[in-house]
Amino acid sequence: MNWAALDREERAHHELRVLATDAGQPRRSATAAVRISVRDRNDHAPRFPQGALRPQVLEGQPSGTLVTTVFAKDFDSGNNGVVLYSIESEEDIGSFQIDAVSGELRTTRPLSHAERSNYRMMVIAKDQGMPSLQGRAALYIQVIPLPNEKSGFSQHFKHFVIPENFKPAQVLDSLKVPSNHGTLNRKLHFSIAKDDNIHFEIDSLTGDLYLSKELDYETDSHFLLQVIIKDYNDPPQNSTVFLSIDVEDKNDHSPHFQDDLVVIGIEENVPVGTLVYTFNAKDGDGGFLNSKIEYSLEISNTGENPFLIHPLYGTLTTASPLDREITRSVILTVFAEDQAVNLTDRRLDSLAVKVVILDINDNSPSFMSSPLSYVMEDVEVGFFVHHIIAKDPDEGRNGQVTYHILSGNENKAFVLDKITGLLTTAQFLDREVQERYSLTVIALDDGSPALSATQVLTIIVLDVNDETPRFLKQLYETAVLENRDPGEFVVRVEAVDRDAGLNSLLQYEILPGAGYEKFKMNSESGELVTAASLDRETQEVFSIKVLVRDSGTPSLSSTVTVICTVLDENDHSPTFLLPPSEIFIPENQQLSVVYIVRAVDMDAGNNGALRYKIIGGNVGEYFILNNTSGKLLITRSLDREDISNFTLVIECYDLGSPSRSSSAQLYLTVLDENDHSPLFEKTQYQISVTEDLEEGSAILDLSASDGDAGLNGEVMYSLIDDTYGAFAIDSVTGSIITTKALDREIKSQYMFRAVASDCSTHFPKSTTVSVVVHVDDVNDNDPVFLQNPIRVFVPAETAVNETVASVRAEDVDLGSNGAIVFNLMMAETVFQIDVKTGDIILQEPLASKAFSTQLLVTASDQGIAPRTATAVVIVFTEGQEEGISFSHSLYEATVPENSAAGTSLLTVEAYEHKFTGEDIKYSIFSDQEIFSIHPVTGKP
Repeated sequence: MNWAALDREERAHHELRVLATDAGQPRRSATAAVRISVRDRNDHAPRFPQGALRPQVLEGQPSGTLVTTVFAKDFDSGNNGVVLYSIESEEDIGSFQIDAVSGELRTTRPLSHAERSNYRMMVIAKDQGMPSLQGRAALYIQVIPLPNEKSGFSQHFKHFVIPENFKPAQVLDSLKVPSNHGTLNRKLHFSIAKDDNIHFEIDSLTGDLYLSKELDYETDSHFLLQVIIKDYNDPPQNSTVFLSIDVEDKNDHSPHFQDDLVVIGIEENVPVGTLVYTFNAKDGDGGFLNSKIEYSLEISNTGENPFLIHPLYGTLTTASPLDREITRSVILTVFAEDQAVNLTDRRLDSLAVKVVILDINDNSPSFMSSPLSYVMEDVEVGFFVHHIIAKDPDEGRNGQVTYHILSGNENKAFVLDKITGLLTTAQFLDREVQERYSLTVIALDDGSPALSATQVLTIIVLDVNDETPRFLKQLYETAVLENRDPGEFVVRVEAVDRDAGLNSLLQYEILPGAGYEKFKMNSESGELVTAASLDRETQEVFSIKVLVRDSGTPSLSSTVTVICTVLDENDHSPTFLLPPSEIFIPENQQLSVVYIVRAVDMDAGNNGALRYKIIGGNVGEYFILNNTSGKLLITRSLDREDISNFTLVIECYDLGSPSRSSSAQLYLTVLDENDHSPLFEKTQYQISVTEDLEEGSAILDLSASDGDAGLNGEVMYSLIDDTYGAFAIDSVTGSIITTKALDREIKSQYMFRAVASDCSTHFPKSTTVSVVVHVDDVNDNDPVFLQNPIRVFVPAETAVNETVASVRAEDVDLGSNGAIVFNLMMAETVFQIDVKTGDIILQEPLASKAFSTQLLVTASDQGIAPRTATAVVIVFTEGQEEGISFSHSLYEATVPENSAAGTSLLTVEAYEHKFTGEDIKYSIFSDQEIFSIHPVTGKP
């Protein structure tokens, strides 16, 4: 509770001495030092020491001209004291900009007095606290016009910088008239315009400018002087020169701490990064770097520094965990140094800091005394047993330790003094009742909250010999395998003696009895082993008496009986009851039992318990064998065409350890079923043959396979669909042959199906395949004229190169076999024929109007062995009449195939236009041997 408001800026630390007094008689008291650090609150707004600013700037200066530098102070610390600048105005402020950090106000363009003679704006200084505070200062900027008069001076404007510590009465600058300007006797008068700055004076005669008053950058950082020069010569001339003077800030203020010594208390359990204290040094300089402070620290000793200071904000934080028990306090020196450009000009201040590490109850008591103690069982009540000691490195009540028994003392055998840690007996002890006590002792400090440690204190009660050895069992039953070598472990008998030391040291031995010579005993461990190989068939059970005695004086002893059963050894292998046999299984049979394997084993128990398994030959995992019943099952349908037989290797083994086994082979044959259709090598057959192929020629050999066996796999072939009597197939070989001569001009392609059928007696299967036979052309047809003979009437005045007739012929063969060329059989000068078109062209004028002639024209195909036909072309002029004419220009007849020679087809008839009395004779003009005509009657 505080009775007055705290102000960190007036006093950052308070140190109190607190007295605590109890109400006892006599009263007891204690004191404690309380160190209070006042944390900063953002309760100070930035403040401008200059108040309202009225800088002047000469018109026409380039963009970026410095107008003034503003700065504000904020007495808060950290971000609460970091100031940023900005400007605002109800008018346009686009002509100026301010550096937010340094406070330099500069123009953004050349200014014009005629355009605007003054500007008014507000400078805002805003700190970075939360919430933020701000200060304001009015800024009145006057734009000074350039003079219009001519001057003898080289420039109307001069700018220079003078340091803040420039001494008064020294010449700053001199306004001189150039040496080439007029006479040396020219009379001038220099003066500074009224109301201009009082810090400067000028010699009215020489023009020397003096500093009349000390400068302070923090008050005024920029001056604009108007110097008026009056010329008293004839003619008189006046001129004005503007002097722009920037005051250069000098680092003439050192950073300053409010205190010379700060004592800080920090608890040792704070996490790394905890804020310990915020240092706040002030610097009276106005320049940004001259007043910018950076903090650093040094530790007074060479130990590790557990603290870290922020160079800008001055915040001191923990950099590593603190431990009062290792380091009780740390002496630091904190430095505050400004950041002047020249390292030699930098100033600093230092502050001694003592950081006291405050104790936290962070250490539990630690036991120093032994966790083991011994006591005789016959000691008196109140006997001192053990001194429990625990240490706690914490201070004060945090380090005061008291002792308590948490558990293990349920029968109240001991008493523990909670202050001294002395443990004594509270009753008589009896080792035979309890020979060991495990007391869980807690050591508890007086901190808040209290910390503790526990220790299990073991108290061993020492023995007096008064107990007889006793076996852990009243009867031991065990078993051992027959045929084992001597030394086989049988059983370990164990007795206990509640005494200790030699009184509990036991010795074992075998007492004489039936078969006892076959065993021997380890006198120390109680292990019973065989002295000879045992035979179960000779004696199956042994009863052995074992005695145990302690090493006391006199010795005490007891006996126990061991029943040992001789176990059977697995010395018989399983034997299969049936000799290996062959099993027939139909293919495609579903899951079923196909055989039961049986074997016997003469051993007993697990040695005679049999199991079966397949160890070989189970290709494809088609079979499983029930390991107990011996039933052999198929897992899925068998396919004889995949695997036709199996030879399974069956193993039968007993469950003895180690197991004994026998094996046998089982032969299985898969019986065929007609489950495959014949399969042709192709899905379709296409073949080309020539039409002149002889009857009975083989054109294609079909082949179909059938995966079945026997008759199910034998294949027969046949044809379906109409082959027009042209083809047949060999039912056994599958060879397709021609059964008659082929004629492409009658049928050029045959399509039919071939069938492959197996010879199964039950539900035979078949497959069909399509066969396409292409008949290729052979040059076996003569060209045929469409008209023969041809009569042509030609006018006598027909011009040369005129076509007088056209011969047409056809050949039913294909390609070159059917391509026709025309020729004249005899050389002819009057006419010529076109070999391709058959056009007959007049080559010479006709000799007379009574001209007539006969032309023999041949038509030949282009086959390898060309075939030819001949036609007669009768040419005569229009003045002549035809002597003989047929009754029809075309005769057609039909004849059945295989007609006998001499069969009459038709009769042709011709007549004379003028009777001559001569007989008309008939003949066949073309070369052929199949047909004939009677020369007189015209009958064939």
